[in-house]
Amino acid sequence: MLESNATLHDLVGPARGRLLHALRAGPDEGVHVRELARGAGLSLSSVQRELGRLTALGVLHRRSEGNRVLLKLKRHDAFVKLLLAASVALELRGHRFNGMPAERDAEKLLVDLCAHMPPDATLWRDFGDAEFLAGLAVMLAGHTGYERGTYLALAESLQSGVSAAEQYEHWYQKYQPDFARLLSMIDRERRTHVRAEAET
Repeated sequence: MLESNATLHDLVGPARGRLLHALRAGPDEGVHVRELARGAGLSLSSVQRELGRLTALGVLHRRSEGNRVLLKLKRHDAFVKLLLAASVALELRGHRFNGMPAERDAEKLLVDLCAHMPPDATLWRDFGDAEFLAGLAVMLAGHTGYERGTYLALAESLQSGVSAAEQYEHWYQKYQPDFARLLSMIDRERRTHVRAEAET
């Protein structure tokens, strides 16, 4: 059984886990192999070996910029979406959200939940208070890049009636979310995902 502080490294192995983390954190334009090696704390030969495996899986996008090859995750790919969701689920083990987090690390975990967790109420329930998470789902339903009907259904599955205007206003008054900050952070986390889907 995985410990509560397990990470993606435990699921796919230390080298590949660190490499995937470096790719996930990389900029929109992609990351050069040497930068990936530095970011992942791996030797160049280890990175090249793991990149070969990931390329064979079809989860990497490669492009040339002069004499440099830049790599990034194909975030629109179904397997990559599931991999990112699994990574977030591992990071969230042992964490529960009962309101807007005050600490930056917890706030980042909440952003990751909103950015990558599939809209499945059985998954979301594990990560906090149903009322609080239901309001977040309503918020996401009104945001660009989220399927409105799907996230409203998620909200109602978590807390019946939360999507009604009066109930959502009550939720807003109770939890006082900073919508602009939270949505900006979510957009930043999803930016490559959204842009990649727009390009397909």
